[in-house]
Amino acid sequence: MNEPLKGLAAIREAVAKPVLIKFQYNGQDCEMEARHLTPHEAEMLKLQIDEIMPPIIKGKTEAEDRFDYTNKDYLQRKTRVEHEVRAQAIFWACPDFKKAAEDAKHEWAAAAYEPKARLEVVKFVQGLLVDEALEVIYNTIIRPAINLPQQVNLS
Repeated sequence: MNEPLKGLAAIREAVAKPVLIKFQYNGQDCEMEARHLTPHEAEMLKLQIDEIMPPIIKGKTEAEDRFDYTNKDYLQRKTRVEHEVRAQAIFWACPDFKKAAEDAKHEWAAAAYEPKARLEVVKFVQGLLVDEALEVIYNTIIRPAINLPQQVNLS
């Protein structure tokens, strides 16, 4: 069993360590280093998702109004923004993607957090790997492995 980390400095050091993403593609083992998103990065991405609102289906009264989550335009916008968010998260958290953009001399790579670079980041990331691989990488980045030990209450 591991010794518990004690104090903020030790925990911050553990959180800052790279995460090794492992998956198989067509039977071939694949590994890539990444890091988890910072709270600020996660918030920036969540705000983009929160901007997507489905249209409202009007009821007889305002209380009967409801969102139309089946609206085709809403579903298309939602999918597009989710892919944009995924690409940004991967670019920010995976040094290999950033290095590939810099090696290709993409000027936007240095300003990848700026809204004006968003579509360039998305086109770049989505052009490198298949959707399934991007999804595995993204899910590892956004879901740190945090477990809560079972608590014993002796009171």
